[in-house]
Parts: sequence; structure tokens; C-alpha cells
Amino acid sequence: MAEESEDVKKAIEYLNEYWSVGILRFFSDLKMMGVSDPKAVLRALVEKGYVELTSSGVVNATDKLPKVKKAKTLADLLGF
Repeated sequence: MAEESEDVKKAIEYLNEYWSVGILRFFSDLKMMGVSDPKAVLRALVEKGYVELTSSGVVNATDKLPKVKKAKTLADLLGF
């Protein structure tokens, strides 16, 4: 993931959490995360084989999507 753009990295992190999401929600959430052009990011993800876009408008992560370790919070460590 070292050569990915910051926007693509944000999308990869998002898709590690939400691996199947409607395209409109995907665009909306990425915009809220500061991604300037979610459509271009989606095209890049499809070209890399990281996601598939269904005919019904669902973005699904594939096994090729790089895995991102989620940071543990204090609540996770304390078992809350």
C-alpha cells in the first residue's frame, strides 16, 4: 500500500471496516472523510481488483484488498 494515494488509502481503510456498501453511501462517506473525488478512487480500486461493483450498485471488497490493522483503543484493552 506504500505507493497508494492518500485518498485510496482512506478508501482501503474504510473498506476494511465496511466490506460491502452501497455506492451512494460509499461516495458520501468518502466525501465526509475528505476524499476529493470518490468516483476516481472507486475506479482505481476496481482497476486494482480491490473491489467489485455489482449491477445493483453495491461495492464489495475482494480478497485482493490490502488488510489494515485496526488500532486498539483503551476500551478494547480493558474489555469494554
